[in-house]
Amino acid sequence: MYAFKPKTPYSLLLKFTVYRTVKIRWLVLLPPPPPPPPLATNTHSFNSHINYLSSQGSDHQILLTYASMLHSQVPSDPFTFPALLKACSSLNLFSLGLLLHQHIILLGFSLDSYIASSLITFYVKFGFPDIARKVFDFMPQRNVVPWTTIIGCYSRGGRVLEAFSLFGEMCCRKIQPTSVTLLSLLFGISEIAQVRCLHGCAVLHGFMFDMTLSNSLLNMYGKCGSIDDSRKLFDYMEQRDLVSWNSLISAYAQIGNLIEVLLLFKTMRVEGLAPDQQTFGSVLSVVASKGELKLGMLVHGQILRGGFHLDAH
Repeated sequence: MYAFKPKTPYSLLLKFTVYRTVKIRWLVLLPPPPPPPPLATNTHSFNSHINYLSSQGSDHQILLTYASMLHSQVPSDPFTFPALLKACSSLNLFSLGLLLHQHIILLGFSLDSYIASSLITFYVKFGFPDIARKVFDFMPQRNVVPWTTIIGCYSRGGRVLEAFSLFGEMCCRKIQPTSVTLLSLLFGISEIAQVRCLHGCAVLHGFMFDMTLSNSLLNMYGKCGSIDDSRKLFDYMEQRDLVSWNSLISAYAQIGNLIEVLLLFKTMRVEGLAPDQQTFGSVLSVVASKGELKLGMLVHGQILRGGFHLDAH
């Protein structure tokens, strides 16, 4: 499936080579490097350009810029590599990512928390969660960044119990989670008890001000069919955006509660929030399930007046 996928890539990385060999291998695997970007004359300027390209999704240009950086004999630092590993993941370039990891080890950057997190994500993406765990375990000191990354990787990979186990271990080590840590756990869960557990953690650590986390919890309560929990959380939220309203409307639509859907739809409009396609989709789904043709026609009219195009959903 990939250009290069050894059975035990981590053991291969421990067979160090000299820096020059890594550099030559890297340059051979890429086309001839272009001239350095304008004003890119030192490590900081190259890093700035690489990170800018990463923000634009220009993955090929990131790798070519790094080749130019090596060709110009400009040294790398820990800020150089996260964007490079991300580009290798996006382009399915596993062998180049392995070379990067080798380069990172040789330069002594493998203990950097952000690089380690990028390596963890890289190996999980290519189907090596156990290697990702070895990268994590190899770190003598870990802050919340690699903990959050490995927890999210396990959760997204369906290994939710292992993710919760890591979360518990992290808390036992007195490492304070962030709202991102809880969000990373939310990706893979599907049981109401787990959602309530994370909700309790969010309250305990004072994260309920985080709109993204609150909306994610609200959405998960709805998906689990716990409308009472959804409503309590919604009413508790001091601030609500369109995502919050859509999540609760969708939760009521899933259980066929037409009255609550319409009341929320009306209240939302009164509070000055304009519905979007997701809002109308939830309203139409429950209206159709109840066979309310005239009401459906009224909603259809609002959709047309709002300038939305009808789609298959």
